[in-house]
Amino acid sequence: MKTKLIMVEGLPGFGKSTTSRMIHAILSEHNIDSRLVMEGDTGHPADYEGTACLTEEEFGQLLEVASPFKEIWIERAVKKGSWNLLPGVNP
Repeated sequence: MKTKLIMVEGLPGFGKSTTSRMIHAILSEHNIDSRLVMEGDTGHPADYEGTACLTEEEFGQLLEVASPFKEIWIERAVKKGSWNLLPGVNP
């Protein structure tokens, strides 16, 4: 297979997640190295929709006002260069 990226698109509720998991399972069964990345994952190679991208200053301001959730934000944040990425919630 020459394809490096397989993207599954469609309307909400039409089985994108199920189809993606099935493709990943088939590739794995055939010993084809693959990685399943779901929408909203900060490691997604082509889509950051639903992911907040904050500077250090903005992230610091968020932590100041979100004291009850501070540890959760710190745990979920992913550092990419000078940016702090906060993933959206996957259903």
